[in-house]
Amino acid sequence: MKNFSPFCYFKKLKKRHLIALSLPLLSYANGFKIQEQSLNGTALGSAYVAGARGADASFYNPANMGFTNDWGENRSEFEMTTTVINIPAFSFKVPTTNQGLYSVTSLEIDKSQQNILGIINTIGLGNILKALGNTAATNGLSQAINRVQGLMNLTNQKVVTLASNPDSQIVNGWTGTTNFVLPKFFYKTRTHNGFTFGGSFTAPSGLGMKWNGKGGEFLHDVFIMMVELAPSMSYTVNKRFSVGVGLRGLYATGSFNNTVYVPLEGTSVLSAEQILNLPNNVFADQVPSNMMTLLGNIGYQPALNCQKAGGDMSDQSCQEFYNGLKKIMGYSGLIKASANLYGTTQVVQKSNGQGVSGGYRVGSSLHVFDHGMFSVVYNSSVTFNMKGGLVAITELGPSLGSVLTKGSLNINVSLPQTLSLAYAHQFFKDHLRIEGVFERTFWSQGNKFLVTPDFANATYKGLSGTVASLDSETLKKTGRLSEF
Repeated sequence: MKNFSPFCYFKKLKKRHLIALSLPLLSYANGFKIQEQSLNGTALGSAYVAGARGADASFYNPANMGFTNDWGENRSEFEMTTTVINIPAFSFKVPTTNQGLYSVTSLEIDKSQQNILGIINTIGLGNILKALGNTAATNGLSQAINRVQGLMNLTNQKVVTLASNPDSQIVNGWTGTTNFVLPKFFYKTRTHNGFTFGGSFTAPSGLGMKWNGKGGEFLHDVFIMMVELAPSMSYTVNKRFSVGVGLRGLYATGSFNNTVYVPLEGTSVLSAEQILNLPNNVFADQVPSNMMTLLGNIGYQPALNCQKAGGDMSDQSCQEFYNGLKKIMGYSGLIKASANLYGTTQVVQKSNGQGVSGGYRVGSSLHVFDHGMFSVVYNSSVTFNMKGGLVAITELGPSLGSVLTKGSLNINVSLPQTLSLAYAHQFFKDHLRIEGVFERTFWSQGNKFLVTPDFANATYKGLSGTVASLDSETLKKTGRLSEF
């Protein structure tokens, strides 16, 4: 980013009033930088480099610490500044990413392992013959076997389950009023034998904000804080030329609680044993729904009783029906069930990260004529490699259940290097100062914000539904649970 800002600075001796008139000409790249740290820096924006004086010069241009302040004094100075950020409440509309989630379950049967007589015994031969009526008079057992084999053909049907509903194309969101306080401190010593020492404590970035509603799920609860501690020193020659250097130590922390909808496409496979051990309410979604009707038609009494109860899973008759259906499916030669997933799955996650990093700041200033100052200031890039953790719950719907994921997280962020060239000139017996600054911010270098979860070493646990019977490695391979 290139930034050129001319400013006029009015100063009256002995009367500490400051008025700034700014005419900034800015062009931004993809990034941001908070320049407003001290009182003067806030008033003058980016045009506070060559004209930096006093305690806050330790941050803006350490070379200038060795020159007298705006009142011609050589003394120690301390400044404390507090910035209050207020963001009023507002509402908004955004397109949704929730496309809903669907599963298509297929049962695999090995007919060579079918036990037709076991199925007939479970249903009751007498019940079957009674349901057959007059046709049972001739070759009733053969007729019963044909009916049971017709029932087994239902296992070829695919069972489509709506795991979660999609949202409307546009969803609403809103925020409450946000207030955030950022304190900053600046200090410099008086100049002795050309040496001046100082330091600054600033907050380059910080914000805590909550986003509500469906539209605010992606950034539901966000907290970001970055602080910088920078000791500095300068050496001044004959009150005309000065060089300064500062060491930058930065600490960053952040936490994010949000909801995302992740495209999910894959297959979950359960063995026959896993299917038959599922809770009845989950098992019911894995088999064709018309099995109850057909079993009732061939005289299976629990099916008839459950139909009378309206299929209510809390009714004892329906529990008896599905317990019996599990036995029937066991005799049918069931090998496995495959559930293909399509759509987007809701992932509710909590993540955090923190890290420390460092850099440096160098500057030089030269008095030009009696009332001019030319300065060059360079800030090195700072790269954070923050470590943290991730806890996420992937919702796969009432039937499949939900999966808990725990893992580590790496966040790589780079603050770009900057180069500032500035000239300030004072007029009318130093009552008016005009400063122009050319600033180059190298946004194109380094990672802006690279998040790398360690899903390879994460742990997965099924909390409910079908996935509760799967181990961590199986869940890792299911769909794209390890890729959100």
